[in-house]
Amino acid sequence: MQAPPIHPIDHVDLPTPDRHELSNGAQLYVIHADVQPVIKLEVLFEAGRWQEHRVSVAQATNVLWREGTEQITGAAAAERIDFYGATLQGHNSLDHTGFTLYVLEKFLPQVLPLVFDLVLAPSFPKKEMDTFIERAIAQLRINADKPDVQGYRLLTEAIFGRSHPYGYNSTEAGLRNLTRVDLQRHHALHFLGENTMAFAAGNISADSRTLIIEQLERLPKGGTRPQDRNLAPLKEKKIQHTLPHSLQSAIRLGRNFGRREHPDFAGMFVLNTILGGYFGSRLMTELREERGLTYNIYSSVDTMRYGGYIYLSAEVAKGQEEEAIKAIYDELERLQNELIEEDELEMVRAYLMGSFLAMVDGPFNTAETIRTLVSENTALPHFERLVETTRTITAVELRSLAQKWLSPEDFTMVVVGPEA
Repeated sequence: MQAPPIHPIDHVDLPTPDRHELSNGAQLYVIHADVQPVIKLEVLFEAGRWQEHRVSVAQATNVLWREGTEQITGAAAAERIDFYGATLQGHNSLDHTGFTLYVLEKFLPQVLPLVFDLVLAPSFPKKEMDTFIERAIAQLRINADKPDVQGYRLLTEAIFGRSHPYGYNSTEAGLRNLTRVDLQRHHALHFLGENTMAFAAGNISADSRTLIIEQLERLPKGGTRPQDRNLAPLKEKKIQHTLPHSLQSAIRLGRNFGRREHPDFAGMFVLNTILGGYFGSRLMTELREERGLTYNIYSSVDTMRYGGYIYLSAEVAKGQEEEAIKAIYDELERLQNELIEEDELEMVRAYLMGSFLAMVDGPFNTAETIRTLVSENTALPHFERLVETTRTITAVELRSLAQKWLSPEDFTMVVVGPEA
């Protein structure tokens, strides 16, 4: 038998969704495909940390609106949703709260109005609120002994500042200070039409589209702007935090970068993949395969609606921290000083082009890609620019980006683990 020929991927197109601007200011993006009789509807409210007047109120509001109204309890609503084979999942990020609904198209009329009843008139019952607070505090206490979690918290705090929405963290005191009035205020101020974006994918018939629009237009008119929060990074560039009972150390390095629409994002996306963005990356090869210092190491360029950062993460055994950090710095400096070999660059190109194909494979994946762009206030042509940059960027351009963004002295380093 002869193997089929291999053809390079020369382009990947992001399907154009149908966009609807609704009467109350909400935005709806529709990606129709009738392969399966299922609908995925994701609704995001710009009601995250940038809008909250009290720490943790956005998270609490997003959990507890699903706990019922004055007319129906959360348990009864969940039972009815389950009866129709639907799945309702909460969405909570630094920028947004909301939900994702999976439902058979024929049962959308039975399920969607109930979901919006919950969204529009949550009762925030005291018993469920108390339970949420106790569970959140219990999780905080568990996380206090986890090097990886503490490393993330300390790093983002150092990069953005202790009062910045991307930098501050939940506390026991903050959770205990939450009141039902706080949740009602946050809900009333921010669960509004102009703060809402929705993404419907799947078998969206004309009747289903009409129903989705009708339910979205039940949201009150109006919108809110995020509070201005200035970056206030900590001066410390090296932070050590001791966890006496930890069996390993978490190493975290990071620096401020910017939004997805930053002119260097596309190139940094490729460069980060080479550094630590996939299993064959340089960090994984050197620290795991060659030296056996860690089970997992990766890097990323994380972007949100109002900013972003470059992030490196690894866990190592006690006593191996210095060797691992030096190895990481060596890889950063190699990218600054040496040109990437053509065969390595071509392998990464092929890997990323395949990833882009997966991002538009089917209506659900396409909707998720569009949601990522829209929720970060990024124009849809960004996807084509990312593909084109991946296809054409040169080793010289990547070295220039490394010299600009990957200098070890520009990174904040956090090490969390047992005493030396």
